[in-house]
Amino acid sequence: MELPNHRIIRAGGMSSAGGAGSADGLARLYAAATTGVDGAPPFLAPATVDVMAKEQVWGLDRASGLENVFAVVFMKPQPGRNFGSHRAFGHEGASAALGFADPSYGLGFGYVPRRSEEGRTNGRAQLLSLAVRKAARSAGREFLHL
Repeated sequence: MELPNHRIIRAGGMSSAGGAGSADGLARLYAAATTGVDGAPPFLAPATVDVMAKEQVWGLDRASGLENVFAVVFMKPQPGRNFGSHRAFGHEGASAALGFADPSYGLGFGYVPRRSEEGRTNGRAQLLSLAVRKAARSAGREFLHL
């Protein structure tokens, strides 16, 4: 049973795990924080972005049982979860969702699968983020939210 895909589960509003949103919403949130969207300035100062992007700890995550890397509040990319540059910060979500900001690319990224991808090993969100970073680099874009 794919619990995250059932309306009754989403409607329950599980604390610390009940966020529901779209890929566009995640991308716009991270872009708004770091680059600004729709002509508005970013809501985080560059110095704050630098703090948010700085690695704080790397090791066994006692909540998940996996090796993880964290900055202040947010996850950081690592070899097993290569979603961005050394300045990227964001968070994975249930069912293989991913949202992050990558100040090196001026990028806000959001991925929310239609169906749960939990347990799959294809790393689709990471593959998509790599493709987006390559496209951003070759296009020379100042910022993207995807």
